[in-house]
Amino acid sequence: MPAEIRALVDAKPGTRLVWSAMPDGTIIVRAKTKSILEFRKGPADFAHCLHVALAMQAGEQPLWTFDKEAAKVSGAQLLNKT
Repeated sequence: MPAEIRALVDAKPGTRLVWSAMPDGTIIVRAKTKSILEFRKGPADFAHCLHVALAMQAGEQPLWTFDKEAAKVSGAQLLNKT
């Protein structure tokens, strides 16, 4: 992959790239930055980590939540109840 494209997706040499084809034909290329196993070291349970990982995979970050425990996961953001 050309260096210019690697730079656009923030991919270092050896970084795994994730390719997604959207229904409209658009191709999305992302650098894989985290594994679900990396979340196991964190402050929340598996379900919270899985939700954040799915949001990351969909390109929807942060994951907005009312759950204080889920908000402790990197990539999640607490919504304040008002």
